[in-house]
Amino acid sequence: MWEKVSTHIKMDQKALLLNQQQQDNAHQYGLSLGLRPDVNKLTDRLNGAALCRFLKRYAPAATAAKHLFPHVYTMLPDPTCAFVLTDAEGHIIHLFSAPELMARCAEKGILPGTSLSEEACGINAVSVALQNRKASIVKGTQHFTRLFHDWYCIAAPIFDTKERLMGCIDFSSGHKGDLDEKLPFVTMLAEKF
Repeated sequence: MWEKVSTHIKMDQKALLLNQQQQDNAHQYGLSLGLRPDVNKLTDRLNGAALCRFLKRYAPAATAAKHLFPHVYTMLPDPTCAFVLTDAEGHIIHLFSAPELMARCAEKGILPGTSLSEEACGINAVSVALQNRKASIVKGTQHFTRLFHDWYCIAAPIFDTKERLMGCIDFSSGHKGDLDEKLPFVTMLAEKF
């Protein structure tokens, strides 16, 4: 897969970053929804019968992610990274990372069924990718929720063969390194789905 990434058309990272006006507008929108940037746990999550129906509906996608994400993870030199698969509304179908990070995510309410929509937790890479129907990058303090301020995130939407939006792949890293080579990589992962 890395060979394909190196030959993939170079994507312009700067064109996908939020400018200051977009950040300010998104922050104001989050506040207007009554969201608090200082939450320490995400709480907008499907539960009970709704969560069971959601997990059953997306079981094939979760199974594909369970096979793909660990394989891809072993190819990366970044032990702080995490992969997230969502539906078209931003609900987490599956996430994968190192066991310690998975435990921290669970403590913070980042679990299957949790919503990463802008209406649930403010601006983030998933919400931008789903809204704009194209890859997005949201770095550190660009996130509305301080819970994500230590993360550098890339998300790419997933489309079906008729160009209908089906969901999103998110790659998040705690490292503040260059994301250039990860952008086409995440886009290719989305294409695999």
